[in-house]
Amino acid sequence: MTPTDLIFTDLESLGIASAAAAAAMLYVLRFCSFKVRLQWNHLWRYVRWAFQTFVLRKSIARQRYHIAPLENADPHAVFQELVLLGYQPNYFAYCDHGERYNLRRLRFCDGELWQDHVRVFPDEVRGHAEISYEEDAALHARATTVEALPVETQQALQWAIQNVRLNAAKGS
Repeated sequence: MTPTDLIFTDLESLGIASAAAAAAMLYVLRFCSFKVRLQWNHLWRYVRWAFQTFVLRKSIARQRYHIAPLENADPHAVFQELVLLGYQPNYFAYCDHGERYNLRRLRFCDGELWQDHVRVFPDEVRGHAEISYEEDAALHARATTVEALPVETQQALQWAIQNVRLNAAKGS
């Protein structure tokens, strides 16, 4: 099964029937530059919000699992630092109230594909670990596997945020 097949299978399991939207997303992910993908991420955030608000009728407040306050750190600089740590935009996640960036990093845990899911807000970073939707879309949608990030991951995220703060202080 190719990654494209996985994405289309996942779209079908989530009940997203629009082949045009899926095709547009795949085109952007596969053939466009990082800058275009970043702009697509901003647009996709509004599409996700509208879909969950008006179609799914689900409003999501900020989830638990606080990682660190941003204080003087720029959310976009934190996003860039997380990309360097191997995170990528998460296009199929619910959009929490006020989130700026929604990222994930895949990893294996006891033979299953899990994701470290991180949300960057203007004032803080939150994150959790859960089974990925590629591994088990139904289990992922039920959110029964959501747990705190491993301690090492939390420390790496806190270090990255501190690095952004230090760089901002040097540039001031």
